Amino acid sequence: MVLWSNAIFIDYSNHPILLVFFIFEVGGNIGRGVCIIMKTRIKLVTTILSYLLLIWIMGCASSGRKHVQKLAIPPGLDSTTVVRSNDIANKNFVSTPREKKADELAQIGKKQLEKVDEFWTFLEQDIKQNKSLTNEQKEQFDREYNLGAEYLGRYKAMSGNGTNDAKAKQALDFCQQAKVHLENAVKINPFDKNARALLAITYYNLQHMFGLDKNYERAIEILERLTRIEKGEHELFRLLAENYLALKDFEKALQNLQKGQTILLKTSFEAPPDTSLLFYYMYAQGDVYARMHEAVSSLKAFQVADKFARTEQEKADVKNYLKWINWDGGNIRASEAWDKILNLEAAKDFEKTAKACDQLIPILKTSRAKFSVFHKLAVIEF
Repeated sequence: MVLWSNAIFIDYSNHPILLVFFIFEVGGNIGRGVCIIMKTRIKLVTTILSYLLLIWIMGCASSGRKHVQKLAIPPGLDSTTVVRSNDIANKNFVSTPREKKADELAQIGKKQLEKVDEFWTFLEQDIKQNKSLTNEQKEQFDREYNLGAEYLGRYKAMSGNGTNDAKAKQALDFCQQAKVHLENAVKINPFDKNARALLAITYYNLQHMFGLDKNYERAIEILERLTRIEKGEHELFRLLAENYLALKDFEKALQNLQKGQTILLKTSFEAPPDTSLLFYYMYAQGDVYARMHEAVSSLKAFQVADKFARTEQEKADVKNYLKWINWDGGNIRASEAWDKILNLEAAKDFEKTAKACDQLIPILKTSRAKFSVFHKLAVIEF
């Protein structure tokens, strides 16, 4: 048998108990090896028993330690990579217990939200339902309803049925008293058509007066309630949109314009809807999109509005708005800045006009718009 050059194993096929091997040379002056003879099987048994004893001792030593969950190391990955990945995941993703806690908090928030302005619940109930009232509730309903109707009558008489704005403001307290009593009546019996109708009239008059005083928040509050009574009146959503627009809440203004247009289309049973109303809704949406600096959506809305335009004035309005949007290729912010420059020039504030021109030039996109601004600067400097 031939093995390594530095070691010779005696053929022990006839001597299974003996193994002779030479130790590798240790130093330059030491001989090639020392022969050691020992009984192989005895050494093997001794070695096995030693390993078993060592494993038992280590097991006893670690039995008192706290159990630590180990990460599973996928084949082919380094343990350091797995540990770092697990740490990043814990920092950036929500664990199952935290997700469960978040769901519980969300449910609590949802229940609290349902309690906000509970009166809307009364307004949105189906008037076709029936509700049996006790005698006491009937008496209370009649009392509140009659008081509400009386105050509303006083308001109408004093304001010329709401047509005289000056006198309507003087009669505002009557309208507000009518609101209080009619809302109480609806709370008692949400299914009474007459109470809901009078409340709707009261709301309509209140929102009108709040609008005159530019109290848009109160007008919106009233209109939001009114739309829950008269869900099929597109005009109410139009009024809501105009009040939101006055507050520069463009998102809600747009939403209510779209609702109003949808209701108009759905409620036009006997004949096609009035094209003047369709023109209004599309033109108004184009205007809101422009205020939101969404040129593409604005242009599309105005193009549809142009199809519904019936008068020369309506067509001219659409044409001028399209021209304004496209002054710098749909760069609406630049169009707005150019308007301010023209206003400053009209006010003969040439110093501010020149400064505004200098600020506008870097954001311009088209050569045509740049030429207009440079020409304006040249005229001012001349």
